[in-house]
Amino acid sequence: MANSKTVIITGGGGFVGSQYFQHSNHQILAPGRNECDLNRPDSLKNYLNNHHCQTLINFAAFTDMDDAEQQRNDKNGSAWQINVEGVHYLTDICRDKIYLIHISTDAVFPGSKLDPGPYGEIHPTATESDTVSWYGWTKNQGEKLLLKNGKRCSIVRIAWPVGDKPHPKDYLQKLISRAKTNQLPPLFTNQYLTLSFIPEVAAVLDVLIERQLSGIFHASSKNSCTPYQVAQSLFKRLHLSQPISPIKFEDFVAKAQFPKRYHQFSGLKVASTTKKLNLHFSTWQQIITKLINS
Repeated sequence: MANSKTVIITGGGGFVGSQYFQHSNHQILAPGRNECDLNRPDSLKNYLNNHHCQTLINFAAFTDMDDAEQQRNDKNGSAWQINVEGVHYLTDICRDKIYLIHISTDAVFPGSKLDPGPYGEIHPTATESDTVSWYGWTKNQGEKLLLKNGKRCSIVRIAWPVGDKPHPKDYLQKLISRAKTNQLPPLFTNQYLTLSFIPEVAAVLDVLIERQLSGIFHASSKNSCTPYQVAQSLFKRLHLSQPISPIKFEDFVAKAQFPKRYHQFSGLKVASTTKKLNLHFSTWQQIITKLINS
């Protein structure tokens, strides 16, 4: 690859990070947490001093939303330490030397009836922690730190990630697995989301690596869906006869242990990113087709 660049990724053992380097056109270094830990700044500095790179992509994040809710308002908790303090350390270490791409989420927005998604790249994020999940708030605050202190950096937001390689955390593959084992829970008919297809996320990242652009970019399907719609379409295409039980979002949340962790009107718009990067994003229906054909 004549234009290949060396890229370090943090969080390469996670779902999205581990699938990204199977699609990237660049030379990827993916250190384990024992080598490069966001909560140990010295390990970050040592690794970057010993491995020259032009770009660092931060996939590392605390993403267990139920666990994060149990840490709400605790800045010593793992969610805050990884999603906020870890980003702070990375921003300080990279500064002018390394182009930093930070992976974020649609959970930085309220996802509410008063401020519904899908959200554009410049839509204001939540301003109060009690309007979003604690996971979403920590990612929100990590973004703000990066935008305030970063020099050569960008943010790439994704929504519900799905890939074309097997992985237990893949949303569509979890639906299939649960249907085949008769463990499918009721699915929301009025929760709205968008899907992020990891090969298309990789395309965004590779363009940013090449052009070293600053700003906020989105990688997601260009239309919204409900979990119930997704399962209906997916199971029909795969000839799965598993019945799907519908449930209203408000009925479920009224009984949920951590109601703030659920967003009803989430998802991302990609019009600005499409124009700036000259890329194409699939519909959620096309993503299902690509998964089936992979």
